[in-house]
Amino acid sequence: MIGATVLSVIRKDLELRRDWPAILIGAAIGILPDLDLILVWGLGYPMKLHGSFTHSIVFAIAFGSALSLLLKESSIRGVLAYIGALLSHGLMDVATKKEFGGAQLLWPFTDQKYRMGLFSNYEFYPNPPTQSYIEILKQGFVLSLYEIAIFLPLLILILVLKTRPWKRRNAAAADEGLTNK
Repeated sequence: MIGATVLSVIRKDLELRRDWPAILIGAAIGILPDLDLILVWGLGYPMKLHGSFTHSIVFAIAFGSALSLLLKESSIRGVLAYIGALLSHGLMDVATKKEFGGAQLLWPFTDQKYRMGLFSNYEFYPNPPTQSYIEILKQGFVLSLYEIAIFLPLLILILVLKTRPWKRRNAAAADEGLTNK
């Protein structure tokens, strides 16, 4: 939701009927940085890898730009929307208070994980050796419900304000009034 919200704010002339695929992609790439957990769980890397390079500004710029090329995004603002959607994840991890959390925003220049600890988020520290994948998926689902509860209203508000459906109705009514005369 955060990635979709950021993308919707940055994207110019947002039109829901045209831009819904971009909004869905924004939602998906907003969680993409957590794919570093595959390296941790699947390949046995230490948990401290989480929040590293995939949460960095450099990664967001590189992946967001590459995705924009793949999607044939031609405007700078459109490219920045994808970069912003990706970067939103690392910035949220910096803002939250986590036991081992934070994000290496400035990777590869430093390995420092930045944490502001502005608020505590739902505790989600899965441990595949001691938990079943079903249990981990359930915890992830609950975390997703928290994010939806917090950010879906904001996304809806932004979509309504940016697409201004009442202006289209007024314009259509004005056009209809002109054609009926």
